[in-house]
Amino acid sequence: MKTWTDITTTALMGTERTPMKPITGDVDDPLTSALARATSSGDPETALLSAAGLITVYRKVGQIPGVDGVELPTPAPADVLPECSEKAAHVVGVLLAGGANYGEIVVEAVRLLTRSGHRLPHALLPDILAWAGRNKSADVDILPVIDRRGVWLAGQNPEWSFAALPLVDAASIDAAMWTELPSAARRAILVEVGKRDPVEGRRLLMLTWASDSSEERSVQLIPMHEWVTDEDEDFLEMCLDDAGRVRAKAAELLTKLPNSRFVARMTSRADALIKVSYQFGKGHTLDVTLPVDLDASMKRDGMNGGTPADRANQGGQGLRAKWLTQIVSAVPPGHWSARFEMTPEEVVGLVEKSEWAETLLRAMSTAASTHPDQTWTLALTKAMTKRPIAQTAISELAPAIQRLPPEKLEAIILYLLDRTPIGAPSVMRGLLGLYPGEWPSTLARPILGKIGQTLTDFSDHQTLSMATALLRETASHADPALVDDFAALVEHAQSLTTTHWHRQMEQALDIVRLRKELHDAIINA
Repeated sequence: MKTWTDITTTALMGTERTPMKPITGDVDDPLTSALARATSSGDPETALLSAAGLITVYRKVGQIPGVDGVELPTPAPADVLPECSEKAAHVVGVLLAGGANYGEIVVEAVRLLTRSGHRLPHALLPDILAWAGRNKSADVDILPVIDRRGVWLAGQNPEWSFAALPLVDAASIDAAMWTELPSAARRAILVEVGKRDPVEGRRLLMLTWASDSSEERSVQLIPMHEWVTDEDEDFLEMCLDDAGRVRAKAAELLTKLPNSRFVARMTSRADALIKVSYQFGKGHTLDVTLPVDLDASMKRDGMNGGTPADRANQGGQGLRAKWLTQIVSAVPPGHWSARFEMTPEEVVGLVEKSEWAETLLRAMSTAASTHPDQTWTLALTKAMTKRPIAQTAISELAPAIQRLPPEKLEAIILYLLDRTPIGAPSVMRGLLGLYPGEWPSTLARPILGKIGQTLTDFSDHQTLSMATALLRETASHADPALVDDFAALVEHAQSLTTTHWHRQMEQALDIVRLRKELHDAIINA
């Protein structure tokens, strides 16, 4: 079409050098008639653009759209939960946009929304999924707040597969369907189904057990940590005769069953190695004998020969100490109180005087985390705060400490707070990180007071840095109703420090204010 050539030439050369000529021709032709009207305008630029537009549309008329052959996904199912308030959505949006600065508050927001039974609006689903993808170590479950549409959306992006639970009815899954599911999907289903119905969880686990590889069998045992019961003992005993990885996982699970035959075997071994004797003038002492070697029964229960470095350490003593640790770690701590007819504090006192104090205290801490016992946890926590390995040991005891009544843990923290300088790493800081939930005013106010005192008397950069860091940590965990206390402390602190520190202190205050707004929007709405 010569007309299109004329239009292209005019566009390239410019309307001043090559003006658009009026188009004439067969008036009965719709295109020619329309072009004639478009180019009859006195404005050259308008005539050019109108003619180009008309021909472009004309060329596309009647064309069939291309088909790429991609199958459209199944539509998203309807959500179950009501959407949170507009104010709550706004605050969460601000937090998600804040990046790493507000990570802990995002976790808090998810938990508050979960507790209130609300979900996030659809517009925030990509943001919360992207945040969760960057913070996979965060101890929070976003599934309740993204609801069914969020799970569906996660399935459309491979980077969000961690939240893409298959939306299937577990009861309808048979061996053929289970075989087709990827390992990650199996684990996710086993966790959710097993917690709700252990019998159904066991059914799914056994669908392809015989044909699965040993590696896949060991992976499928991991979700059982969430729901293992005494009814699983026979199955797990069978797993002890499986390959190494399966055996090790089965031993971990059997350790969680205090009445299991596995724990009874470990307890019998421990009784043969640890005894209490009495000598006149010396009182009670703890006598510890290290295991000599591994027999077939010990190997079946998941104990191993260790690495070459273990075997070479101290002529084998390091490896034997490792076996002692494995054995004692499986024994419920209450066993020692009953066997020796002593309180936990008395038994721990004997352990502290033993040459194997570090090994036994850490093993007993692991056992206390597996078999909840408040009196033993308190005794071990108090003992650990005095040890050189305290910070490492406290982390091993963490699951048990988090199950303590908050007031018991608060009492230990406040005791250490009075005796611990803020300017140095401490067990007190580690225990603060284990406090369950929000710090009440009875705990937060003394901490703010200690920070204020430290800032008033500080004499070195490290002390100031540690105090400021604790201020921020307190801002992230304390009752946000204390916002006025924070404001007063920050104003006081800024009068004592250079402007270099002011921004960090203001950030702590911003965190408290954001948390206060979040609580008001979700809890007090």
